[in-house]
Amino acid sequence: VTINGIDTDKFSSGVDCSDIRSELKLRPEDKKIVYISRFDGDRSYIINKLLEIIPELSDNIPDLKVIMVGSGNILDSIKEKAREINGITGQNTVIVTGSRTDINKFTALADLFIGFGRSSLEALSAGKPLILAGNEGYIGILDENSLDAAIKSNFSGRGKSKAESESFKNDILKILRVSDEERNALGSFGRNVIEKGYSVKRMVQDNIEVYKQLLEDE
Repeated sequence: VTINGIDTDKFSSGVDCSDIRSELKLRPEDKKIVYISRFDGDRSYIINKLLEIIPELSDNIPDLKVIMVGSGNILDSIKEKAREINGITGQNTVIVTGSRTDINKFTALADLFIGFGRSSLEALSAGKPLILAGNEGYIGILDENSLDAAIKSNFSGRGKSKAESESFKNDILKILRVSDEERNALGSFGRNVIEKGYSVKRMVQDNIEVYKQLLEDE
């Protein structure tokens, strides 16, 4: 038994995502939240909770962009809600891309990643601040204080209360309002977590140790 290791070369802050910036017409001043997941009914709670708070977030962060990547059986309803929100904000605040294969470019361009499971590990590998928010529970900003809870839930939020609008909104605003230095420090913390415990190299080492043990037992 081992981890499902993350390729830290593929998922890094150094990935060239200039083509995505151009495709989505992103400006240098935009504050970019990225959410990546399956858009299925069993993920709908956290997706809808994020959509619910976007108009108020946009009031506080005028240059906000929320980029939602994925596909599934509720994709059409998510696109419709995005159109409604963009009508409220008067700009293209929510961008729903559908299914993509260049996921590592989306993690690289994020100022803040919201998600859970493997996608959250990929975002951490890219050195991005993470709000760990799953359909099963909410842990919030990943830092030294919340890391143990994240690990125990396998980065799912399982066992925690579901996200509440006010705390969810405040955590997002906190990250987007801090200095670049503070945001980079959070990103470096997350990258270190992956390199030590969730990388492909760590997965390979686990396998090597198993082989060593088996050879020694013979």
